[in-house]
Amino acid sequence: MRCSNCGKDIPFTGKVCPWCHTDKSGDQQKYALGFVFGMGGGVLGWAIHGFGIALIGVFVGTIFGFVASSRTQS
Repeated sequence: MRCSNCGKDIPFTGKVCPWCHTDKSGDQQKYALGFVFGMGGGVLGWAIHGFGIALIGVFVGTIFGFVASSRTQS
C-alpha cells in the first residue's frame, strides 16, 4: 500500500505512516472497499458470462470501491 501523503510504500497494518506520521485509516478503508467491490464485480462477471467479463467486473468493481470510499470520507 502507498501513503497518500508522502507516496512511500507502507504496510497495510498500523494507523499511521511510519515515514510522515499521518493517519492512514482512510487509505486502509479505500483499499479494503476496492478489494471487496472488485471481487464482487469479478464474481458477478463470471456468473454472467465467464472469464473475460469477470476481468472487466474486477476492474469496474475496484474503481467503484475506490470512488465509494472517497465519497464516504469527505
